Amino acid sequence: DTLAQNLAGIALQLDSVTMQLNDMPENLRESLDQACNLTRYSLSEARRAVSDLRSDELENQGFIEVLPEIANKLTAHTKFQTNIRVTGTPRKLNSVTEKNLLRIFQEAMANAVKHSQARTIEVELKYGIDNLILRVSDDGTGFDTGHIIPLGVGHYGLTGMRERAERIGGLLTLTSKPGEGTELIVELPFSNHPDPHNYMRLEH
Repeated sequence: DTLAQNLAGIALQLDSVTMQLNDMPENLRESLDQACNLTRYSLSEARRAVSDLRSDELENQGFIEVLPEIANKLTAHTKFQTNIRVTGTPRKLNSVTEKNLLRIFQEAMANAVKHSQARTIEVELKYGIDNLILRVSDDGTGFDTGHIIPLGVGHYGLTGMRERAERIGGLLTLTSKPGEGTELIVELPFSNHPDPHNYMRLEH
């Protein structure tokens, strides 16, 4: 996701340069056009590769088993300590739900590793009677949720997590304050009947 965001940002910057330079030599314009086309192609390939990799992770393992594996990959060679706790009686989820929850988890972990400057990331997967709750929190620097700037384009970052929660009928809540860490919660009813309202909630 981070690679796709960066490529999207490069494409936007190249387009901006092209539009501002009206009298550039023809060979320079051709070079910029070629750079834009290559960047867009790379962006498309990156998104396809990410989608393919993620889809394969649940082929031979259950959702619960995959979480620590992903956490270990994302925090390898870093100072982060990740604690994963599963409570309640695990229930089998349909493949679409599992894949979207997994992608939300991956994005939340990647954001914590890249931005939080935390020491510890806490992950809880709670199976209740009527719902499932996925919680990812860190003790890092936090941020002001009222000044979130969307990164890149497509279904990535916070927008992507909101859309994935919507897709499976869940509610995503993001809570953070500067200096007080960040907590992301996905609440998913086992009925999986989508609610058309408020799929993402930001709390200050």
